[in-house]
Amino acid sequence: MKEIEITAKTKGQPDIVGKCKQADSLADAVKLAGGEKEALEYFNRQFKTDALNKLRKPATGALSLGKLIVAAKASGKMDEKTKNELIAVLKKGGVMIPEGIL
Repeated sequence: MKEIEITAKTKGQPDIVGKCKQADSLADAVKLAGGEKEALEYFNRQFKTDALNKLRKPATGALSLGKLIVAAKASGKMDEKTKNELIAVLKKGGVMIPEGIL
């Protein structure tokens, strides 16, 4: 069994650093989950989530653009010049930006 470092984020910003155990074997997984039944529940839940994610359509258009904007703002790397360049590109493409979004 191993332990990895994890970082929780709030609004895209690193918030809390902690540790998380990771199983190296099926026996470790059963031990971490608290038993065979619990390990199977974890596995089946994640397997179902993965299957559902494969069925979903990938995000396109404004949704993806919105995520990029949020990520840029959260990273703190969106200076005034970058912001103005982004607004210009979006306006050129016919996308109107409500005041205060950027």
